[in-house]
Amino acid sequence: MALGGTLAAVAALVLLARAAAAPEADAALLVAGALFGVGQGLASGALQVGMLDQSDPAGVRLGSTLWNTGVDAGVSIGGVGLALVASRYNLEAVFWALPLFAAASAVVLGVDWTRCLRPESRRAARCK
Repeated sequence: MALGGTLAAVAALVLLARAAAAPEADAALLVAGALFGVGQGLASGALQVGMLDQSDPAGVRLGSTLWNTGVDAGVSIGGVGLALVASRYNLEAVFWALPLFAAASAVVLGVDWTRCLRPESRRAARCK
């Protein structure tokens, strides 16, 4: 679910970048927003449930803390990265950088997913 949600979010961000340059893009913005919401909701929920599922019950608090720290750090680092793109190029470039950032996370999820497919993997028993 996490990979599918991330891919839906990437598609939504590409649609948003295309709509940002279009003169009349009300419907495209609505579709992009809905698709991003569904994709982000699926990915975020699936990743957090997967993380908590693999945690020891005594370590759930630590896992939740690390989750929140990771989200906050990602938003902060991403914001700085997008600010650098905006200062170097323009705001339209920021709209095209967003799907690239999201696609990078899809690559990480895809690599992890293919690792789970290999039966000889030590993690294969934990992959769901």
